[in-house]
Amino acid sequence: MTTRRVTALVIGCLLVLPGLGLLLSGSSLALTYGLGRDSAGYVTSSTGEVVSAAPAVITRDVGVVLDAGTPEWVLRRLDADLRLRVASIDDVFVGVGPADDVAAYLLGTSQDEVIGSEGRTLTYQHLDGASQPTNPAAQSFWLASANGPGPLTLDWTATRGDWVLILMNSDGSPGVSADVTVGVKAGFLVPLANAALWLGVTLLGAAAALILLAVRHARPRDAEGVVVGPGTAARALTSPQPPSTSLPTVATAVADVEPETAEVSS
Repeated sequence: MTTRRVTALVIGCLLVLPGLGLLLSGSSLALTYGLGRDSAGYVTSSTGEVVSAAPAVITRDVGVVLDAGTPEWVLRRLDADLRLRVASIDDVFVGVGPADDVAAYLLGTSQDEVIGSEGRTLTYQHLDGASQPTNPAAQSFWLASANGPGPLTLDWTATRGDWVLILMNSDGSPGVSADVTVGVKAGFLVPLANAALWLGVTLLGAAAALILLAVRHARPRDAEGVVVGPGTAARALTSPQPPSTSLPTVATAVADVEPETAEVSS
């Protein structure tokens, strides 16, 4: 096999793995978003029960952080809408606000921050405090908010900035308990899935072409390095045979001297 064919074979094999990865990722994303949406187009996931003895529970995983030089069309292209459903027997407040404003509002207040989850069990980081916050619904900095005995629905669109989601009792009293479900509706997921599928198929097609190119003209060789082709056996059968140089057999030698022995006997 020539160096060119070896190179084609190696490149083809290297393209198989990313091609399969993109194909599987695109298929999984398309199936999840295509089959897992509700009637409003949201893919929902339950976070489980939010329980805290503090007056407020916050999470910082709701912001869209972009570099200062990122064009605005990138954010518009994401086209992501978020929905939060809160079910509680208490009169609760849920809101999304700028991180700095929320931090100033909760200054000196005991709070739990959601920092992770294991299945439906949330992990919190506690911050001590002694003061009780004022009525959260009276604050003017919320991007979106809802309050009442529940169930509540809070909708907002992903926006540039550092945002914090907060869950409290409407009167700011300690002891928060609610079941929370998060939903995402993102217009970019379908084009992303299609792009991954197209690129995966393209890479797998290129890999198959390179591998076929490398092995298509390769022929088996005999022990002396001569290419064994379709007409080799026929040429071997029709080629002239060299004259035999074997010694005469014993029977032939006896036949040659037998008449002379008969004359001596008479």
